[in-house]
Amino acid sequence: FHFQTNIRSMKLTENALSDSSLKILVHNHSDSSTHSEEASVFHNLASLKSLDISHNKLQLCCEAYSEQTNLQYLDLQSNAISYLESENVTKILSNLDELRLGGNPFDCSCRARKFPSW
Repeated sequence: FHFQTNIRSMKLTENALSDSSLKILVHNHSDSSTHSEEASVFHNLASLKSLDISHNKLQLCCEAYSEQTNLQYLDLQSNAISYLESENVTKILSNLDELRLGGNPFDCSCRARKFPSW
């Protein structure tokens, strides 16, 4: 999606996407060197407001979307998410109007004790 910076809505449902499929290797070239770093496939989509990636095989919530400051709707229903990491969730919650997480096998142990406070 490198050259598609004006995308406002994306639906990627039922594609068997895993967490690793949401990352790309970005090559940065300067006059003296070249280095690579891992980035989200969504890293260049500043206009993205709605993202539906429900019914996939994702296990992690929010790391790939934490830089999406304009994201208002995020549908992660029916994936394989069992735990939410507070530092990644709080980054995206400030602008989200709707976050859908139903149908995920959440871990209800002490590890998830902060989850109800969101």
